[in-house]
Amino acid sequence: DFNLPSVKWSSDQKTPIHIGGPAENEIFCDLVDDNFLLQYILGPTHTAGNKLDLLMCNSPEIVGDVSVLHPETCGFPTDHYIVEFDVKLKFKRAKPIKRRVFDYGKGNFDELRNFLTRYPINVTPTDSINDDWEQWKDTFLTTVRRYIPMRTVKDKNSPPWIDKEVRQLIRKKYKVLKQYRRNKSADRKRKLRSVTQQIKYLIRSKHRGYLAKIKSSFCDNPKLFWSYHKSILHHRTGQSNEITYNGFTAKTAKEKADLFNTYFSSVFRPSSTTCNQTPRTESKENISEITIDVDEVAQFLRALDTSKACGPDGIPARLLQVCALEIAPSISQHGFLRRRSCVNQLLSVLHAIGQSLDKNVQTDVIYLDFAKTFDSVDHQILLHKLASYGVSGHLYEWFADYLSGRRQRVVIDGATSNWVPVTSGVPQGSLLGPILFVKFINDLPDILPDETLAALYADDTKLYKSITSVGDCESLQQALTDLDCWSRDNNLNFNESKCLVLTITRKKTPLTYAYHMGSKELTRVNKEKDLGVFINYNLSWDDHVHTITAKGNKMLGMLKRTCPLLTNTAVRRTLYCHS
Repeated sequence: DFNLPSVKWSSDQKTPIHIGGPAENEIFCDLVDDNFLLQYILGPTHTAGNKLDLLMCNSPEIVGDVSVLHPETCGFPTDHYIVEFDVKLKFKRAKPIKRRVFDYGKGNFDELRNFLTRYPINVTPTDSINDDWEQWKDTFLTTVRRYIPMRTVKDKNSPPWIDKEVRQLIRKKYKVLKQYRRNKSADRKRKLRSVTQQIKYLIRSKHRGYLAKIKSSFCDNPKLFWSYHKSILHHRTGQSNEITYNGFTAKTAKEKADLFNTYFSSVFRPSSTTCNQTPRTESKENISEITIDVDEVAQFLRALDTSKACGPDGIPARLLQVCALEIAPSISQHGFLRRRSCVNQLLSVLHAIGQSLDKNVQTDVIYLDFAKTFDSVDHQILLHKLASYGVSGHLYEWFADYLSGRRQRVVIDGATSNWVPVTSGVPQGSLLGPILFVKFINDLPDILPDETLAALYADDTKLYKSITSVGDCESLQQALTDLDCWSRDNNLNFNESKCLVLTITRKKTPLTYAYHMGSKELTRVNKEKDLGVFINYNLSWDDHVHTITAKGNKMLGMLKRTCPLLTNTAVRRTLYCHS
């Protein structure tokens, strides 16, 4: 029965507005705002014409069909109207998937390491590096299974604080319940109530203990919080009952996996039969061999993140980490390059644009979008470019073998699709994938005119140029034409519909030019998200601040819903800043 007459409502009737009056009015408005609540009763709910009954919720997707009925229509002797609404809830749960995993608690790691030390894994070389790897993997896993048993587990739908002790008590309750149903005596009824009460108190205690563990170990183990967050807000509900692609509808897990794999493989392209694409800047140095140091390999293995899932080879990172010194001599590991931060790229570009603004000169920025970038890299062209950069001999043959004969499949709810060949692209999720892509597009800036600047970060590419005349626009257009030719020559197409033009200036009448990529005129925008930062037409940060504020408010709402018992302000602040 809402009775704060000094509180008014916004034009859509969903948000309260404080216009003065007692302090409780302001407290109410702040409470609604802090909890991201919206009000869904649009008209009066009292015969006097006042709105005294409210319906508030911070999840609008679950509220539907709100209606207000006059009490006379329902036969109720009251001066309040009747409020009806639907709550849309989903209770469907996916069938748990059973998996075979190593039972580390019952394993003997000391004996495993001793055995690997006494009997190192020796692979008999063959003509196929893949066969050699399969031989090593099978030998290693066979050895591991001698000392570490396996057990069957299934995905849990229960929260992480529901442990073995709670489950044992729940099983006891079901046992007592069966006894009570056979003989509904007063004694068995008291026993059933007692066990039910024990479960209630135990779950509450476990929950508090779990929250205390999160608070005490958050800085060292933030994964624990996100596991808690997932259990609260993202209960597993399974995939959609049906999915459709290209007119075919899949219902079973196997059909869905095959359909997804059909879509994923549709972006692959056959390799070029001929390749004449040679970078303008060729290397005068050749590299045909790489020497691998055993200590370096062991160092990489010890640094593996054991919380990550194992790859397609089925070898958990924990086994590689624990046995690092023993298996390092029998395997090899390639190196990787440090990434340049996207912040460096943004700073250099924004600095140049800022200098132009200081001179009252506009800058035209063209954001380019490759179509299915990492899946479309032509293997033959990539190998040709690697050779131009000096990769030769055994190392070149290794790269050629690394890219050839790859295949993929999709797994959904334990069902697997058929294998399909991967005919293009760089292996995603690998250390070499980003390096190979960088080498593939490394010659892209070489084709541009000197006065046109390009900024590349992974597949994010943009051109920008200070514009003082139509001639500058035509020069930028020529750079676009050259890029279009480069994309066709390298079999890596642009998605013209997603290539955008942003003019950055504080002039009232900027110079507007119709840029084209091939025959397609590029779309003009007033703002664009650039490496996570929103850049607008006058280089103000209003749009970016608004977006970050909205994201922060969303995170605050999530923390309020997820962490009602996390009262430690420092923990909440840390969660907010690291989300």
